Amino acid sequence: MEDKLNGLAKRYDTKVKITTKLQFDCKGVNTIISYPVESESGMGIIVELDKEISVFMDGIGYENIGGGSGFGYRDLEYQKRSKSKS
Repeated sequence: MEDKLNGLAKRYDTKVKITTKLQFDCKGVNTIISYPVESESGMGIIVELDKEISVFMDGIGYENIGGGSGFGYRDLEYQKRSKSKS
């Protein structure tokens, strides 16, 4: 996953950081993909990169459960789809 996402980010002259966190209810793990945003406000997105990440993550069985930007980073949060939703 990390190699593919870094390959996508390289096309947009950026890098991604991938972190995981246990869900509050301890029923699974969320994956957070972050990349730096270069703007005076520290907010923004790279629209095409977001789309490519979404297509890739969907293809490996993850669904987007949120996202946002601020403090110089764009964050996209994904969760593995449960087998009943596939």
